[in-house]
Amino acid sequence: MEYTNVSNVERKVAIRHWIYIAFLFVYGNISGQSLEFKTNDSLNFKYWESLPENYDPSKKYPLIVFLHGRGERGDSTLASSEKVLTWGPLRHVKNGDFTPEKVGGEFIIIAPQLDRPASFWAPSSVDIVMNFALNNYPIDHSRVYLTGLSMGGNGTWSYAYSQFNSPNKLAAIVPIASWGNETKACNIGIRDIPVWAFHGMKDDLVPFDGGKSVFDAAEKCKKNLSTEMIFTSYENTYHNSWQQAYSLSNKLDRPNIFTWMLSKSLSEVPVNNSVNKEKKSLLFKISKLPSSLDENSGMAFDTQSNLYMHNDSGNGTYLFRMNLSGKIENMKKVIFASNFDWEDMAIDKSNN
Repeated sequence: MEYTNVSNVERKVAIRHWIYIAFLFVYGNISGQSLEFKTNDSLNFKYWESLPENYDPSKKYPLIVFLHGRGERGDSTLASSEKVLTWGPLRHVKNGDFTPEKVGGEFIIIAPQLDRPASFWAPSSVDIVMNFALNNYPIDHSRVYLTGLSMGGNGTWSYAYSQFNSPNKLAAIVPIASWGNETKACNIGIRDIPVWAFHGMKDDLVPFDGGKSVFDAAEKCKKNLSTEMIFTSYENTYHNSWQQAYSLSNKLDRPNIFTWMLSKSLSEVPVNNSVNKEKKSLLFKISKLPSSLDENSGMAFDTQSNLYMHNDSGNGTYLFRMNLSGKIENMKKVIFASNFDWEDMAIDKSNN
């Protein structure tokens, strides 16, 4: 393990963008990485796309998927989409600083946005974004990186150790000011995923010890001793440690995290990471659920094409059945049960 402790803060800002393809929200052409806000109706998510200045679709590029924090959630308005540009790699793109000279190379960046009241990044949702990027952009599948701050940092940990990342797609992860499941974090070590985690020692929202413990759990399980896992703490820093962690200055962290990412690559790319346009499946939105059911998990179909789900939005534990037209046909409350740890459902051949 490498453990670093940093006390100084250094930040730089500036602006630059240009237009690429049809858009919802696009920044003006000044040169540098493009920056464009898009929606994908069939997959039901919206995202910022940033492409290299001299983008060439015949080339393969490293991919960064960035997960924002709770404060950058949207409200279904176009104006709220700009919150995703507040921190992280897109802040540097917006300010014109994200150049090959400063970050060590060229990247494609995809940054999805959640709307309120969503309170976490579900691994299944991250996987939809990840597979969309891998199947629709010229990505070097050996150089796929996932990073996020606070709620997005938790999403980074959660996706990396989830079943959706098996086999492993990630060349490295960078979770910042975040937390995770210590038991599941062992999967990250077993999968030998390089990690660079950051946390403020005075973090009063996500305790420092919690961030450190999930890192320690991942490192303890690593199979390959050469897999690099770094934990950097910042003295006199509260929850906003991402301001230092995403800095492009090599004076603060050497190298900066983007240059560090490029030093990591998969030795073997999973077969299911390969693009297969003939057999690629699509996800279609079949209905809009009531707002009280906007956080659901454990979806499973029975042999009559009924969809079963459970509600885990904090409104009590409910099981409900919905047909393909979107009509909820039955709902039952499960008493004497906590809804905090419900994740998956399964249906046997007898529809039990």
